[in-house]
Amino acid sequence: MNRAAGFIAGFLILVPSALWNHVHNSHHAITGNLNRREDNPGTFILTTEEYEARPLWSRLLYRFTHSVFFRLTFLPLSFFLVGRIPYPKLGRVVTKSVLIHNVIYGVLLAGIIALDGF
Repeated sequence: MNRAAGFIAGFLILVPSALWNHVHNSHHAITGNLNRREDNPGTFILTTEEYEARPLWSRLLYRFTHSVFFRLTFLPLSFFLVGRIPYPKLGRVVTKSVLIHNVIYGVLLAGIIALDGF
């Protein structure tokens, strides 16, 4: 039942549930572990010493990518776009889920274009 609900909800918000589960679970597995922060860019945090040692442009980029504006605009858009690309490293289940969602979206889009024209 949870998988079916996840598939439907993922379809409605345009993010495959298997992809979301993988990203979310790895976020919780890695958060707070500075030695593994490169494994999940969404939780990339610098120590104060690392931040202060960076050049100005890098500090400004870091601040921008951690701002509320970025997290409410660019981050969801990038997650949607990246979520359309099958990434075999994430495993067969995630790749299959992404491909199934892409096919369904393609069929629906083709149907809408066929019915309404372009």
